[in-house]
Amino acid sequence: MKHLALVIALAIVATACTTTTEPTNTGKVYAPSATGTYVIHQNTDILIDDDGNTTNTRVLDDSTVVVGTESKTDDAGVTKTAIRHVVFVSGEATDTLYIAEEGGVMYAFLELGVSDIGPAPINIGNRWVVLGDQSKTSWTALEENFTGIDIEFQGSTIPADINIKVSGENKGNENMTINGTTVSTIKYDQTVAITMKVTIAPPPVSAIEIPISITTSTWFGENIGMVRTEQDARLINATLATIPIDGYISTAIRYGKK
Repeated sequence: MKHLALVIALAIVATACTTTTEPTNTGKVYAPSATGTYVIHQNTDILIDDDGNTTNTRVLDDSTVVVGTESKTDDAGVTKTAIRHVVFVSGEATDTLYIAEEGGVMYAFLELGVSDIGPAPINIGNRWVVLGDQSKTSWTALEENFTGIDIEFQGSTIPADINIKVSGENKGNENMTINGTTVSTIKYDQTVAITMKVTIAPPPVSAIEIPISITTSTWFGENIGMVRTEQDARLINATLATIPIDGYISTAIRYGKK
């Protein structure tokens, strides 16, 4: 998916207005399906080195545009009416996102796997995952085990067992100022916890576990869509190495409703 997260440091000022009441389904729409609805994001990558030092790097802005709806089925056989978003950078389509919203619950069509470690991405299928729920404070969106997944490591193919758990939290409502206009948003946190066990050599180093836990915060504007995403950079401590995971922030600087 696009970055369901990227950096920034302007144009949008988040003002504290987080609700403290129990969450409820207000019937508000945070994933509009009208074709032509768009959000322009300013993006910054947060690069981290092996020592934990971070550097903020501005990258190109992008435009995320609703281009229509379609029926989409994941690898578990779950079908939803997906709102299709196309991401453009410098006029070129670079990514496609699928979001669904049903009864105050927002879903994302996610490709499952690991792309930040190892020489090649590990892909293990796709799922519709709960991205946010207006009526709940927290939820488990997904928990699955995958065994015997082949991965590439130092020129060899080795087996891995992978556990993936995705959990979420409703952090409440906030007002944001975007291009001089106050926008009502809802904030969701998503935490992806991945434990990967691989066998890489005969004893005494027969297997290692690589635990990865990453939290992404996402704000959705009422009748607008995704207006801000952010993820901290961090170091993952594995058995044989420390793995840097870059962060990012993406903030809306302009939007258009249809």
